[in-house]
Amino acid sequence: MIDNRIVNGGFETGTISPFSGLGVSIRNTMSHSGNFSIGFTGGSGTFSFSQLVNVTPGETFEFLASLAKINSFTSPPISINISYLDSSNNTVGTALTITIPSGRLTNNWVEVYGTTSPAPSTARRARVLFTKQSQSGSATVVVDDVALLAVNGGSSGPIGDFTVGGNLAVNGSAQLGSSLSDLVNVAGSEAIAGDLFVGGTTLLGNTLSDIVEVRGNETVQGNLSVGGNTTIQGELTVNGNTNFTIDSLTTTGDFTVGENFQVNGGAEFQGITSFFGPFTVFVTTVYADNNLIVGGSGDVIGSGSIQGGTLELSGFLGGGVVPDESLRVQNGHIAILGTGQGIILTAPNNSRWLVSVNNSGNLITTPVS
Repeated sequence: MIDNRIVNGGFETGTISPFSGLGVSIRNTMSHSGNFSIGFTGGSGTFSFSQLVNVTPGETFEFLASLAKINSFTSPPISINISYLDSSNNTVGTALTITIPSGRLTNNWVEVYGTTSPAPSTARRARVLFTKQSQSGSATVVVDDVALLAVNGGSSGPIGDFTVGGNLAVNGSAQLGSSLSDLVNVAGSEAIAGDLFVGGTTLLGNTLSDIVEVRGNETVQGNLSVGGNTTIQGELTVNGNTNFTIDSLTTTGDFTVGENFQVNGGAEFQGITSFFGPFTVFVTTVYADNNLIVGGSGDVIGSGSIQGGTLELSGFLGGGVVPDESLRVQNGHIAILGTGQGIILTAPNNSRWLVSVNNSGNLITTPVS
């Protein structure tokens, strides 16, 4: 399967996106194919446009592009550089450099191509960069049909037991394991650009220095252990039947745990967070930026703390293995910081009352429907 990592390489959306650049604009007067191309502003000034794409360590690519000039002036020098970047967008290698000297382009389209060097082990992205060098009185140059082709790229789906001794990078979606009996281990950093479905018991990251990134949604049918610093930009659902243990996790989407949950390190949940297991343990501070829901008749045992938005608690919140109070706070205060907010209490006749305070410090009770 041939996989073109460049998006909108023919500019047929009539926009530059997802390219970004300076001194360029979409042209509809000259194209290699279709209706549009992208053109550099001629004359003085150095201008460029580029696009970031995902890569996997060890991949090589075939690069293609078509270029031409529009008017009768001499074409300026053009350079095309493809560089490999790590997960922090630091340059970790040069994939390909093509230089077109001044005066080489004509009003007829010229196709340029080249083969990149393999992506190094730390590569997660590649930057494809076109630059027009400054040359007074030079022609306008147009570019069309940009492609960066990888063979056998895209989705990945290892079935059965799955172990990676180093890093794992998937440019599409991935299925790791097919059933709860499968064991899925990733001992190094993990980068997945699409959705991740894990069918077996799973370890993401081997140590806290490993970086685990999933940009799509992640579903884990088995148990999930997180040994590295992990970011889930989509939704994360865990359907395991024993403890889900993490050392460091950040989720930007909704987060649902069907069974038990234990936090040994740090966790921040920026979406709606739901725990439905019978026994949930917070050894350290848990931050929930949105609603935190604890369902069923489960217990929440916290030697750490919970900070964030609304807490809906159907079970118990306490500091021991078997809490003897519905809510217990030791050596601290319960702070309700929203103006006019309070505590809703239920009377023996099942009527509900909001208890709040006025500006004089007097308690007010208000019926709640």
